[in-house]
Amino acid sequence: MENYNIKHLQNQNRFIITNELDNQIGKLKYDADPSNNFVIISTEIDPKYAHHGLGTQLVQEALDYAKQNEFHVTSTCEFADRFI
Repeated sequence: MENYNIKHLQNQNRFIITNELDNQIGKLKYDADPSNNFVIISTEIDPKYAHHGLGTQLVQEALDYAKQNEFHVTSTCEFADRFI
């Protein structure tokens, strides 16, 4: 079983997930503004890693970050909509 790591690239408004070799295999893009709005724009996972729950992990990490920072969360991503 592979180990995955999620990194928050705040200056790029994204979370990425990497595999054991530190290769990016997925990302979640978002937009945040000074009015405390946090919009999840898209979630993408490399098809080779689909159906392993990695998209769910990315969305959960983003939602945890938004909650800690008291953001109002919305989404334009159909996948993320299931968790909001």
